[in-house]
Parts: sequence; C-alpha cells; structure tokens
Amino acid sequence: MTDLEQARACRDAMYARDLASQALGIEVTIAQPGSAEARMSITAAMLNGFGICHGGYVFALADAAFAFACNAYNRVTVAAGASIDFLKPVHAGDVLSANAREIHRGRRAGLYEVSVRTQDDGRVAMFQGRSSALDRSLLDDLDQAPGRTAAHLPLEEMRGMHLEHQRAPQDAGRDLRRQVVFHGAAKHDVDVEVVALPPYRQGRADGAGDTAGDQEVLEQPRHPIP
Repeated sequence: MTDLEQARACRDAMYARDLASQALGIEVTIAQPGSAEARMSITAAMLNGFGICHGGYVFALADAAFAFACNAYNRVTVAAGASIDFLKPVHAGDVLSANAREIHRGRRAGLYEVSVRTQDDGRVAMFQGRSSALDRSLLDDLDQAPGRTAAHLPLEEMRGMHLEHQRAPQDAGRDLRRQVVFHGAAKHDVDVEVVALPPYRQGRADGAGDTAGDQEVLEQPRHPIP
C-alpha cells in the first residue's frame, strides 16, 4: 500500500463512522497525505438570525478537513486545539471548500492550516488546528466491532472519561447507550447506567433560598472506573 493509498484508506474508514460529516453532506477528497479537501453545500437550515450561515457550520467543515488531513498516517490523531477567523459572510446556496494542509508534524504534535473558500474562490475563513497523535493504529482501531463496553477499554482511557450530565429524571434507572469522550477527543460507545441524584440546593442553613427545579441526573459507567 502506498502512502496515498493508506491516506485514502484512513479517510474511508473514518468517514464510514463519521455520522456528523455524513449528516451535513460533507464530501472529502485526499490528494496527498497530510492534506484534505472537504466540501459542503450551505442550505437554508444552516442560516442564523441574520440570514447568513452560522459560523459553527463553517467551523465544522474546516474541522473535518483538518481531521482527515492529520489522520492520513494510520495513527489515531485527535484535536488538541483549534481556532478560526471568519473573513466574509456565507449565504444559502454557497458551496464551501475547506482545504487543509500540513504545516508541521512531529512525533506526536502537528499543526494544520485550513482555508475555506466559496465556489467563486472567495476566501471566507481561515482555520488553524493543533493535533495530537495517539499510540494506536487508525485502521485497526476503526476495524473493531462498534459499541465496545467500558470493560474493554484501557484503564488510562477510563480515567480520562468525561461523562455527560443531563437533567432528565424520567430516565433514572434505565440502561442507556451513550457516546462518551476520552481525553476531550477520542470517542467510544459504552454502556452506562442512569442514576438519579438529589436536587441541587443552595441557600441558608435553615433551608431558605432553596432552589426548586428538576432532579439532576448523572450518567455513570456500568463498570467502575479505577
């Protein structure tokens, strides 16, 4: 497998599970390892209260190009940070192209620049992303069966878990399947159990000033975290 073939194989494996990019209609092409072009058409549903494209969609497109560019080397690579500058407004009907290029790639850290342009080649945003490579093969990692439980996850990842909080007392006691975030980036599906907590209260010792509200719910993993 050549370097370009590997980069495209990584793209295909990632995109097959990238439900966000699929839902937004993002298309990704790879011309060479370390680069990526992501394209997306702007619809009326993407407009904000001013009738222009919500900046979050432009960021999402640029972030997708960044992700596919930095994951071209068959090594799971996640975002360590990102920023964007919006240069011009984007309108419904525009077709955006986000072109990511590699500025630097070290043993773990990488730096990527993404230029976002319209179909008229007008630049509308500049994005910069910092990547962090993990010690895992991307193709092997994504080839595993989806929906691994917490019992199958390495302890160092479990300790880095950030669990989702919800205010949904009606879910208490139910077993749900949630996607949780490890180290702020890599995602896995794990089995979780919804546990109801007492309502949050604040005020004086005599109870005056207690805040009324829904019961807070915390999702906890079914397997204890060491």
